[in-house]
Amino acid sequence: MVVTSGVARIHRTVVHDEHIHAHPHATVGVHIAHDSWIVDWLDNRHAHFKHHLRENISQAVSIVKSSNSTSTPIHLLLFGYFGFGNWGDELMLMAFLEHTRRLGAIDTAVISGAPKWTRKLHNVRAIGRFNIPAILREFQHADCAIGCGGSLLQDATSLRSLLYYIMLIKFARCFNAKVLLIAQGIGPLKRRLSQRLARYALKTCDLITLRDERSFQIAIELGAPINNARVTADLAFLLAPPFQCTPPKNDITIGVALRQWQSHNRVVPEVATALSHINNQMGVKQVRCISFHPTADEHIHRALMDGLEGMTVEICCPQKLHQLWQCIKGVHVLICARLHAVILGLLTGTPIIALSYDPKVSAIMHAWQPELCLEWSEVNAEMIIERMHWCIDDWEHLHATALSFAHRAHLASMQNVTLVSQYLECSH
Repeated sequence: MVVTSGVARIHRTVVHDEHIHAHPHATVGVHIAHDSWIVDWLDNRHAHFKHHLRENISQAVSIVKSSNSTSTPIHLLLFGYFGFGNWGDELMLMAFLEHTRRLGAIDTAVISGAPKWTRKLHNVRAIGRFNIPAILREFQHADCAIGCGGSLLQDATSLRSLLYYIMLIKFARCFNAKVLLIAQGIGPLKRRLSQRLARYALKTCDLITLRDERSFQIAIELGAPINNARVTADLAFLLAPPFQCTPPKNDITIGVALRQWQSHNRVVPEVATALSHINNQMGVKQVRCISFHPTADEHIHRALMDGLEGMTVEICCPQKLHQLWQCIKGVHVLICARLHAVILGLLTGTPIIALSYDPKVSAIMHAWQPELCLEWSEVNAEMIIERMHWCIDDWEHLHATALSFAHRAHLASMQNVTLVSQYLECSH
């Protein structure tokens, strides 16, 4: 990472894999058991892809039914939004793998958008996200399929992603594998069909843990069995930071973690104006832009940098966990829109000003310091400046409350591991 005055040398995380450009509609269901209405809808929606996918599935089913799985070790198949270069999802997977490896004889495979990259980063077996025959072979041996963190039951990203995860749950049931959804956020679910699909998934799962109270309430309203559902915390709270942030002395370093979202062309200039004003008032040593999803965030941070004339700006695109921690080290205040930037800020005791583009960001900030959470659609420079003064003037108090909150969240997140461990012991 190279710091220059007003210029940043960019380090990119590049993900290459033969499966990452798979067909975007490869989420078509196959008639496995009940809820045939899902399959009918999928067939009508994606008829042009149906024939090719069913040939693959037919081939895979004939292969997997010819062999028998063994009882030991325990076989886990993890799924989520892995292998797309988003640090938030990779941090959750990293934390979960680290703790489940301590449980004993467990064989784990991960469904990934970039299997080669996932194998290298996490030292785990990985299968291509759209390699349906390979996925079905894994399901034949799997004792449990685990939706590992994130917001899998939502349609804000796209309806296709929700349909894909429903398909995996159907596959798990086809092969009598248990289904666990761990540390989940629920919603938004804008479509009536999405709500029906989420209701099916929640009623089908053997264990559900939710990362916040809001998601728990939505899950119960959708019909999740209350005896199978628990409120825990995000899996990233299992991580142990290698440092705590230190108070500012003279000049301050401000961390920024933005993302592309609706009206970002309005929000970015407001952030730039606020930072320029703070620099004139207090003196800013450096603005450090931290890209949690480098391929998506880099151009947003470049646009911010263009608006910070005369200031020292660094754009960080970490490729490994220790590089991500290094990006955060030395930051005194963090302005962020990324959920896992908020979480890492809390873990290191860094005061945070959150720009909430999604209820998941609001949920965690309202549990810590709701006044430091600004709605994305309403944010302006004056709001940021006011809260920046608060963060600097009351730094010690905010630092202490952030660490205290993170400690409680860590204990809550450990329940995810405990519940999975207990479930595996009881079911194996």
